[in-house]
Amino acid sequence: MDIKRVFLSPLVLGPVFAFLMGNISLGLITAGITILIWGQREGSNFVVLTTVGLLILTANINMEIIFLYSITLAFIIDENCREKQFFFLLACLTSLGAFPVWIYILGKLPVHLLNQFNIAGGFVLISALVLTYVKGLILIKDASSEEIAAHFFLSFVAVLEVIGVYWAIPCWVLGNYFLNKYNVSFQNMIKSRTNSYLLSLFFMFFIIFTAYIVLPVNSILLAILIFLSAVLLYCNTLPVFELLYMSVILGIIFAKLGWLT
Repeated sequence: MDIKRVFLSPLVLGPVFAFLMGNISLGLITAGITILIWGQREGSNFVVLTTVGLLILTANINMEIIFLYSITLAFIIDENCREKQFFFLLACLTSLGAFPVWIYILGKLPVHLLNQFNIAGGFVLISALVLTYVKGLILIKDASSEEIAAHFFLSFVAVLEVIGVYWAIPCWVLGNYFLNKYNVSFQNMIKSRTNSYLLSLFFMFFIIFTAYIVLPVNSILLAILIFLSAVLLYCNTLPVFELLYMSVILGIIFAKLGWLT
């Protein structure tokens, strides 16, 4: 078991950091959504810690705007900087140090606009679930069984944290131990094409059930979830950044039209 990967994961650091700042639930939710969108690659801890820190320091005025800021900055650093760890640390400290500016800016925004961003948060979660589902289908088709197991388990724990389940952290630690110990057995289980199809079907129901649990029951949201999944399956690369912004824009538009409340 990779101790560093397990214990320095956003799924652990996010909730612990938020607990120390007095709001563990915020850490769980932020870590879960970040993993579903960004994955557990370099920059994920930056997104979680910056978002949680700024939200708590600004009295949780608006999560969606701050999360969008953090993940946008992560994309910029990831694409343009060589010494990524240094720039992630610098950007995190600078962002947290500038919290009075954030309080001023967010305090000047109209209440109705903040509410529309809150509603758009549901669309951000839809995008996160769609990306997770499509990544899973791609991995089932092309990747090794070890990568498939890692993605499915990571997605499962991330969903638990989005829901706000406190035992997600010990589940993450113990699950990694058992996956490492019984990886050969899992490889044998999904060797056949039939089992791969069953795994795809199970993952689909898992994503739909998650959407049902964490999102309000709405035919519009369900239709968007299915449509985006179908479109992304035909993309050569997953347009994570574009999908994130499109989901926010759609959420604001639908909120303005009164289709979502």
